[in-house]
Amino acid sequence: MIGLSITAIGQRPIKKCIEIYYQLQQSMGLNYLELAIGSNCELNQIPKDIPLVVHNRCLYQNDKHLPFSLIQSKTWENYKKNLSDRTVLALSVHPPKLHEAFQEQVLAQRQALEQYIGIPVLLEVMPSPAYWLSQDNLLDVPLLLDLSHINIWHKGDFKQVEETCKVLLPRAQAIHISHNSYLAPGNLNVYSLTKCQISQAFNV
Repeated sequence: MIGLSITAIGQRPIKKCIEIYYQLQQSMGLNYLELAIGSNCELNQIPKDIPLVVHNRCLYQNDKHLPFSLIQSKTWENYKKNLSDRTVLALSVHPPKLHEAFQEQVLAQRQALEQYIGIPVLLEVMPSPAYWLSQDNLLDVPLLLDLSHINIWHKGDFKQVEETCKVLLPRAQAIHISHNSYLAPGNLNVYSLTKCQISQAFNV
């Protein structure tokens, strides 16, 4: 499936983002809209016929940001309540920092959240070594594979990005193909990857 992220078209009113989604839906073969950082994702302005992938830091209600923490289960209630009548394909979550939780807590909380909310929960690979799911702190969980973050790990070395993605793909339930402006001399940047190249490089 192919989705369009609010991050790619954001920094504009959510209604305009919805217009862009509908304009591109057929030509790009879009299956879902990802609610992510970039615009105020007010659910009451998003048609219920659009399948969603939801990032944990993006939901708003009455112009107020809904707090969320993987570790603090009391913050899950509003997400469950507000997504209960939506078609949500997955919830992508930023893992906590290393000093905020033990490995066992991260694994247990991800599973508990998935059972509670009734939606597949993916943990996103992180660019900073301060977090779980960074380069040296990976866990055996369903992943959101963000190519821009892996590009940061390897300082723009496309061959290393490719090899890392091959290793992580069996755990990846979603892939972010994005450009983070990281260019190293002589190396291919993530932005230049076409869908065909992704398919060839990562066998997806």
